[in-house]
Amino acid sequence: MRIEKGSILTNVMDIHGKTHKKSKVINVYDNTLCIEDLADFSHCIVHKISVGMKPIKYNPKYHHNHFNLQESQHQKVAKRSPVRVKRWAF
Repeated sequence: MRIEKGSILTNVMDIHGKTHKKSKVINVYDNTLCIEDLADFSHCIVHKISVGMKPIKYNPKYHHNHFNLQESQHQKVAKRSPVRVKRWAF
């Protein structure tokens, strides 16, 4: 089953745990779907895994998605020179 914009889904649980009986897909992202509940017309986010789709896996050669706190703390930051305000003498 392929899920695209405009597809109708039934009994879908969003990321907050609320179940939607009937919903329409608004947009498809890399790892999530944006849906609109047809009962109260609210917009929600749903993980692709909970619907049965596979999320997109990126090539690690080009996409580095992890954050290394120690490496970022030890990077040298250039110090800014103080700003000198030029005053006009009258």
